[in-house]
Amino acid sequence: AGSENGIIRATAILAPASVILGLLILIFHLARPWTFWKLMFHYQFDSVMSMGVMLFQV
Repeated sequence: AGSENGIIRATAILAPASVILGLLILIFHLARPWTFWKLMFHYQFDSVMSMGVMLFQV
């Protein structure tokens, strides 16, 4: 029971941290990282990137 508790605690910390780190790397890997933030608030419904941002927010 003690080892299962440690595994649950480790996954509860590592999973969100790895998702956040991966998203940050993806955002700053873009040629223009501020485009991502602009798309978070100004949607263009014919843009594939805008659709991806909408799915990311959901």
